[in-house]
Amino acid sequence: MSSRTLSARLKTLEKNGIITRTVYPVIPPSLEYQLTPKGKDARKMFTAMIDWKNRW
Repeated sequence: MSSRTLSARLKTLEKNGIITRTVYPVIPPSLEYQLTPKGKDARKMFTAMIDWKNRW
């Protein structure tokens, strides 16, 4: 995945409330992403889908 695509996906996830982004004012700039409660809830769904895929 290109850095441009990754950046676009992260912005979409942030816009939809799945992740939060923290910017640290250092040089070079540093970013940290974390799942929101909504994102943690979605992770349960994806884990269940992976478990289902592994069974079949």
